[in-house]
Amino acid sequence: YRCRAGVVRLVGSRYNVGKRLFGGLGGTAFGMVGVGEVMTKQDLIRKMAEEAKITRAQAGEALNAFLDGVREGLEIDGSVTLVGFGTFKVKELGEREGRNPSTGEAISIPSRRVVRFAAGKNLKVSMN
Repeated sequence: YRCRAGVVRLVGSRYNVGKRLFGGLGGTAFGMVGVGEVMTKQDLIRKMAEEAKITRAQAGEALNAFLDGVREGLEIDGSVTLVGFGTFKVKELGEREGRNPSTGEAISIPSRRVVRFAAGKNLKVSMN
């Protein structure tokens, strides 16, 4: 691991290095995510539990309830807005023609629905 400005950053396989050095914390040292690391759902649950002073189980239930609410909102309304954070929207991608990369053969790609996220003003400002 490398330590820079008080943040631990693990180099190499996140899970394996973290398991060896920190007894199975999944690559994050004491719940800290370093520069270039990805915050996992478990990291987020740990952070929520610390900040709200609740158990990890309660934080996990709260996060799952939030994610279910966003999913239901997208299914029903097609859009979920969290003022200052951002907006999740469902977009319909139409059927299109593509190419099989192995053979170059033309194929039809069916239409599908995808979720897009647009960051809100406060989130954009906090990133700069």
